[in-house]
Amino acid sequence: MKLTEDQEKQILAKLKEVESLVDVELIPMIVKRSSVVRHVPVLIFLVLLFLIFLIDLKSRFWLPWYFEVVLMVALIVGFFFLSLSLAKIPFLQRFLTSDADEEIQVQNRAELEFFRGKFHRTEKRDAILLMLSLMEQRAFIYSDENVKALFSDDEKAKIKEVLSQGLKKGAAHLAFIDAMELILSVLKTKAPKTQGKGNEMPDKIYIKD
Repeated sequence: MKLTEDQEKQILAKLKEVESLVDVELIPMIVKRSSVVRHVPVLIFLVLLFLIFLIDLKSRFWLPWYFEVVLMVALIVGFFFLSLSLAKIPFLQRFLTSDADEEIQVQNRAELEFFRGKFHRTEKRDAILLMLSLMEQRAFIYSDENVKALFSDDEKAKIKEVLSQGLKKGAAHLAFIDAMELILSVLKTKAPKTQGKGNEMPDKIYIKD
């Protein structure tokens, strides 16, 4: 999913608006995938091997044995490379990865990116990472300790739902904008902008593999 220049401007405009009104550092991020998918080509290859077994059952009645051996070897080699190619398809990666696995791995990726990016080093510990993971079609919010305490579980779930639904509809920019609006509605009374507080994080959209 590639954001247009206009969509990026819309997201950053909303980000700047929210950060000018409340004490928060917003980090919008899009990652290509969070899950480890090394199992996917293996599963696809096993399915294709089952097809070879069916072909073998049908062919053994009319093919010479030596031709059958050559055919099976050729199919196995061909299916091996085919499985590697098919494993790159996001739909198959999602289909062959359990929901529980995806949820945990998206959460782990968000936590990793939060600390890898040193977003936890803000003075007021008020950074919020809004992460969209494309392959899984899932979103996750990772908040620093101080700002996290200002949100109820229902509020966090609502923000996550807005992000996820926007991603599934192919409107990542609207997902970020709506989520930021919800964050503003929660923090405007709980954490109004401190006079003189500067911007500690660059205003940018992070795009990662």
